[in-house]
Amino acid sequence: MWIVLWFNLVFKTTLNLFIELTRLTRPIGYMLLFWPCAWGLTLVYNFSENFEKYIFYLILFFLGSVLMRSAGCIVNDILDRKFDKKVLRTKNRPIASGKVSVQLGLFYASVLCILAFLVLTALFEEGLFLHLSLLVLFLYF
Repeated sequence: MWIVLWFNLVFKTTLNLFIELTRLTRPIGYMLLFWPCAWGLTLVYNFSENFEKYIFYLILFFLGSVLMRSAGCIVNDILDRKFDKKVLRTKNRPIASGKVSVQLGLFYASVLCILAFLVLTALFEEGLFLHLSLLVLFLYF
């Protein structure tokens, strides 16, 4: 009984910190990424073809938007952690307040980027080599 209660407490606390770290409760960020993708897809998609493929692409765009925005929030919090401690609005963010370590934040951001890359490979299977080469260029700059 106590083990179940302890597990629920730890899991809920960790999950709440992750949600706070990735700002999933504030959807405006990932919606600002998703809506242009959805509009562009809707404008160019041939609806006389397979409609399920259109829905599949929309889901992939949405997942990519949420994953990359979440990873971006974590990286932003890591880079601004010293500054965020001094600002009233941001001093309680998980990394700035010390609730989440920088190493754990980097791990979370890495996992989110890997998941986003998997979404990208599902989106364009035939262009995987192009995506890998662009990733190398992106990391270089």
